[in-house]
Amino acid sequence: MTTQQMIGKFLKECPIAGGGPGHIVLEDGNLRDSDIEFCEKLTKTALTHNAADMAGEYQQDIIEILIHRNWYKDHSRAELWATLFFLHELSKIPENIRENYDEIEGVKGKRYA
Repeated sequence: MTTQQMIGKFLKECPIAGGGPGHIVLEDGNLRDSDIEFCEKLTKTALTHNAADMAGEYQQDIIEILIHRNWYKDHSRAELWATLFFLHELSKIPENIRENYDEIEGVKGKRYA
């Protein structure tokens, strides 16, 4: 299964997640480590409401997004936890092969976008 197929499968199981705190990865297709890390921090902070989870380079951005999105209250905790878990699993695929990754065949010769 390719990275894009994994994302598609996840969105079939959690369709509203595409508009949640992981949208930069799930809907926009940004697969860099920094994109996944940002979405993980945003998701974790939406779950915990703990300012310590916002620490780091993106702190002000995360605060502004969470306030603007009303802390993603229209997303269930189960969906947010599923998003966080999925993003963590996606981050295990090395960034340099993530866009062309196929868990069965390895790196593909073309871009899946």
